[in-house]
Amino acid sequence: KSDIPIKRVQLSNDNSFGTGIETEWYLARILGLKEPHGVDSTLMIDTFSKRGIGVGAAVEYERPTYWGDVSGYIINDRGEDDLSRKRKNIEPPDNMRGMFNFWHRHYLPEHWQLTLESTYLSDENFLEAFRRTDYLSKNKSRETSVHLRWLKDNQAFALLGRWRINDWADQLEDLPSAQYHLTGQSLLDDKLTLYSD
Repeated sequence: KSDIPIKRVQLSNDNSFGTGIETEWYLARILGLKEPHGVDSTLMIDTFSKRGIGVGAAVEYERPTYWGDVSGYIINDRGEDDLSRKRKNIEPPDNMRGMFNFWHRHYLPEHWQLTLESTYLSDENFLEAFRRTDYLSKNKSRETSVHLRWLKDNQAFALLGRWRINDWADQLEDLPSAQYHLTGQSLLDDKLTLYSD
């Protein structure tokens, strides 16, 4: 690896953002730290002539029993969103805009697994305007939840809690709920098979 702390520089120009310089840096090197094995951290510093200066960070990590990522981005936006031909000049509800995302999965002893996730967005148009790839991603959920699951052979037990922290979002909330599943249990010497939820 090079000792230069910069990962990427991108120059752009468009009607909504003006002239833009987007940069990504090796966060650990900027902080004078040695990045631990299995960790990839990035610092983002962007400037857009029509929008302002944005700063963010992203950390991905992976170990034998857990992995996840944490990311955030904030900008003091002085512009308007042009999201499509019929959705132009949309004034953001607040100039300070951004996002925070956290996702973690941990394999615990005795067949248990814990998944934690949370996504906060300052407003409903931020992702579409500033992080279009994330906005268009179909497999990326944007919720806050705790999911504890036990899985062994043909049995599963799960506890799930899901909360809406983005007031403007249309999301399903779950008070903590419990589920038990039994799939394909043989009965009477394979004469019957039981499926139970």
